[in-house]
Amino acid sequence: MSFSVYEFNIVSLVFLFLLNIIYSLKQNYPTKKNLIFRSMLIVGLFANVLETASSYVNDYAAHTPVLLRYVLHLSFLVAFTGIVLELYVFIIEAVQRGVQSRYNQIVLASFLVCELLLICFSVFSDYIFYFDTDRKFHQGPGYILWYLIPVYVLIQVIITLCKNQAHHKDILTFSVYYMFVSFIAALFMVRLCPQYLFSTFDTAIFLFILSFTLENSEIYLDKFFDCYNNKAFIEKANQYIAAKKPYTALCFTIDQYSYVDQVLGQDAVNEMHKCVLHFLFKEFGRSNVYALYNIGYAMFTDSSQAQIDKMVDAIRNFFSTPIALGTRNEVLNPIFCIAQNPDFAKNGQHIIDEFNNTLHDMKSNKSNTVSYATGKYITLVQREQQVIYAMRKAIENNSFEVYYQPIFDLTSKHVKSLEALLRLNDDELGFIPPDEFIQIAERNGMIIDISNIAFRKVCSFIHDNDIQKLGIDYIEYNLSIVECDNPMLSADLLSIMNEYHVSPSQVNFEITETAQAHNVNELIRNMENLIMAGSTFSMDDYGTGYSTTHYLIKLPLHIVKIDKSILWPAMKDQKSYNVLRQLVATIKSIDKKIVVEGVETQEMVDLLDKLNCDFLQGYFYSKPVPAQEIISYLRYANQVCESM
Repeated sequence: MSFSVYEFNIVSLVFLFLLNIIYSLKQNYPTKKNLIFRSMLIVGLFANVLETASSYVNDYAAHTPVLLRYVLHLSFLVAFTGIVLELYVFIIEAVQRGVQSRYNQIVLASFLVCELLLICFSVFSDYIFYFDTDRKFHQGPGYILWYLIPVYVLIQVIITLCKNQAHHKDILTFSVYYMFVSFIAALFMVRLCPQYLFSTFDTAIFLFILSFTLENSEIYLDKFFDCYNNKAFIEKANQYIAAKKPYTALCFTIDQYSYVDQVLGQDAVNEMHKCVLHFLFKEFGRSNVYALYNIGYAMFTDSSQAQIDKMVDAIRNFFSTPIALGTRNEVLNPIFCIAQNPDFAKNGQHIIDEFNNTLHDMKSNKSNTVSYATGKYITLVQREQQVIYAMRKAIENNSFEVYYQPIFDLTSKHVKSLEALLRLNDDELGFIPPDEFIQIAERNGMIIDISNIAFRKVCSFIHDNDIQKLGIDYIEYNLSIVECDNPMLSADLLSIMNEYHVSPSQVNFEITETAQAHNVNELIRNMENLIMAGSTFSMDDYGTGYSTTHYLIKLPLHIVKIDKSILWPAMKDQKSYNVLRQLVATIKSIDKKIVVEGVETQEMVDLLDKLNCDFLQGYFYSKPVPAQEIISYLRYANQVCESM
């Protein structure tokens, strides 16, 4: 037999060996896909060695025991076809997130049964292959079954890919089709040219192509600290959850983190992280330490209380010694959150969310240093995700609504202005309170898009309905805290008003007390630009935040809106009434107009009229209503006022 018979196997042997080395040198996170692929590389290399050895001993049949030749060739067939079985499991993990359907289980079971039967036939009969009296190797009539059964499994792999087209990469499909064509070709080659060794060469090429479908290992790493990150933690937790095995996830953060960040600076923060991670790597192993972004450090362990206590004590002992941060030695205190057999968690992200919220509350309350995650925050997090999804749909469909609430002018005894209030009704969640979705939108960076939709709807309403003929001088529009930090705020708002041919004097912009605390100079600059164009400004919900007369004087405000939380108590006791009276007097003394919110009774109207307030707003006049209803309301109100 010439050397050329072994050429393909020698090339594939070197290639598979290099693939194994390269994969081993990379810091691949042990996801199920990665573990399966690692196994496929090893089995592929093993199959190559067995095929080469089996062919070689057949060339020297007279000097090789028949039993050894049986074992070598049968082992090659099992290993070679086993790669297809591993591929099927790999595909299930890749496109079905590891969830095996009953059909998948039947395919796997049928393959294993057929494989076992073929092994039995190979050992106890000449139906698969045999050696003649001269010890020469021969293929039996059933030899081709070792290739047909993998082809059947590959067909199931293709069916699985077709059913889940949206969940995989094109290169994965290409690699599977390549493997399928290779096996079809092998069906013919094994009969026509049995002396040539092509099988493992094609397998080596297939595994090389398949390697490109693996996720980049860097996505599981925090590059700065060379430590596993949130994604790696979620993957590991998901593995525990899928296996339904008991486990514990322990997370801790440093109580003085804000102090280190704000007082000592970013260099000290980095030094602290490196020092802590060096200890954790040494104590618990690099592969079991996770740096959770903006939360802390996490590890996994078994669920025995003794092991949990041991980990907590080890970490506390480390922090009992001051840590050198720059030129200072600082004593830092860890606080722990432990998720012991977290049945509440459906995935790893649930555990991270629970860690984040629990540790945040522990820092705020200063109540204890160790807490156990119970899942109480999961409902809140899930609700937030649902609201985020509802807002995204509303942004895409432009389905946010603007309601309007009348503001009554006590001097003219007419409704002279309206407040525009954003509303969100979702098909699944129903009415979502604005206090809820606006805060979530501000936290998740969606408020700018939402505000753009809202202001355009307000400008469209002003333009389409000629509000001056309805007796309305201006509409009050709320600016979010995020918008107030935008240096281009005034330019953006003026551009939209110009687009809808709306006079800036027809819009009064409301800011909250908290907006002033961010960037006062930038806010004042934007306010002055809009005031020069003709707009006015109101301070909304005055009395609910960190109120100071200084800002009432400094900010170019036209109106101050007193919150209902000031009015309602004033109707019940004298002290609260005195607070309201003094507040009204203070605002009037600096030449600001006053709107009082939350007016619901005639008694309130009379009291506020007596105090010389300017405008009243509340359910006594009308609740917030859609655009068409407010137009009808204004026409009716004007008719009533004219008849009086």
